[in-house]
Amino acid sequence: MLTNIFLGLAMVFLIMGTLGLNRLEGILPKLLTSSLLDTMAMILLVIGLLFKTGFNEIGIRLVVVLFFVLLTTPVLNHVMTKATYDSIDKEEDHD
Repeated sequence: MLTNIFLGLAMVFLIMGTLGLNRLEGILPKLLTSSLLDTMAMILLVIGLLFKTGFNEIGIRLVVVLFFVLLTTPVLNHVMTKATYDSIDKEEDHD
């Protein structure tokens, strides 16, 4: 039962992220929305799968994947946002 709640919440966050990407205008709000909601959905998904599998070899692998995602997602989002912001500044300087 608890597994289904976490997996359902992960789906809700993914759907909200998809709708946010389609409705928001501008690249920076889209990057922020995708980063926050995808990370939250991944956390909920892994927690739900941990309840389903238990804390065994597969559970340890899930925790390692979650740790890797939590370390790399903010860095990747920062790099993409910085590159976008720099390209916007360069375009304004040429105009």
